[in-house]
Amino acid sequence: MQYSGRKWKVLEGENQAHIDIKANRSGRNWYCLAIQKKGEEGNVVYSALTQVLVSRKIGKWYADKKTGNEGIVCDVDEKNRPSKIVSAVESENPLQWRNSATVNPETFSQNDGMENTKKITDTVSWQINYPAVEYCKTLGKKWYLPSIDEWYSVILNQEVINKTLEKKQKTLVDGRYWTSTQYKYNENQVWQWYDVGFYGVEQIDTKTTRNVRPFLDVSKK
Repeated sequence: MQYSGRKWKVLEGENQAHIDIKANRSGRNWYCLAIQKKGEEGNVVYSALTQVLVSRKIGKWYADKKTGNEGIVCDVDEKNRPSKIVSAVESENPLQWRNSATVNPETFSQNDGMENTKKITDTVSWQINYPAVEYCKTLGKKWYLPSIDEWYSVILNQEVINKTLEKKQKTLVDGRYWTSTQYKYNENQVWQWYDVGFYGVEQIDTKTTRNVRPFLDVSKK
């Protein structure tokens, strides 16, 4: 399906999942639908109606001299101010989401990675049991593991974000990444980003390790 002007055009072909949106730079709200399709293993790709705020600030470099935090603006608030920052760095190696079956934190929020992350850090021995979140906290106590919808904002703007990362000689957003959102129909699985969509994978299985790219909330509340 492709967006052109004010109409949606259906593209013929098997497993079409591309959406091309052309918008002005005025900060208008656009709504786009993430197309649902089957993955290689039969899992259904995450789909949702998502609000996209067009902004020239998305993709801009963010650096806080006081804290040393660095990243790229990936979302803005209603006043077109930077609200979410995706880290300029990611884990050097894939990490497990959870390596212990003792506690299930029930992190089911689809749009609040901070809430999900707090549920994890409130558990006993989370630094040992949750390697993905532990890595996020190595960047600072305010960094967190993003939710599925927050990650989606990066995917929608992946090209412009990667251009900034390339200019700064940082690792591009490319590969498999953990979200903090558990799959509500199977609490032993968690959503992860991979190539063309989101898939539910096992949290503990060492074969399902993914990279971690933390988020930072800089919204003015």
